[in-house]
Amino acid sequence: GLFFACCFDIFMSSIAQVVVLEVFMNQLVAMGEYHEAHPEEPRSYLEASLIIFIGVFGLPMFYRSASVLVTLVEGYYTQMICAGLASVVFEKALALPAGCAPRSAEDPDDEDQQHSSMPNVIQIVNVDIIMCWSGLFK
Repeated sequence: GLFFACCFDIFMSSIAQVVVLEVFMNQLVAMGEYHEAHPEEPRSYLEASLIIFIGVFGLPMFYRSASVLVTLVEGYYTQMICAGLASVVFEKALALPAGCAPRSAEDPDDEDQQHSSMPNVIQIVNVDIIMCWSGLFK
């Protein structure tokens, strides 16, 4: 769904305007050639008017609709991913110790030993986030 919406949005924002302009120019050339071949018949501007109407009013409305659709779908998936990652971090935070042992004033050289024995919380949570990441896109 999101891939199709993104492709449609990109098509409408860049390629569709060029296609409509090409169709309009070809219609003007065909109209000029038809008038040269049949000078006694009046010119019909209906086809060119419809192309301009669709190109000027219809195409931008389709582009805006596709852009809104992509934004809504992207927001939905972003919210689901952030909620999943936040729940993983929260569950892991509940299992981790709340603090560390206070430093003893008797042994000032013990500081390096305390820091090396503390768990690296970022590393522990990152492992769970990476394991959860693939499941959030399903």
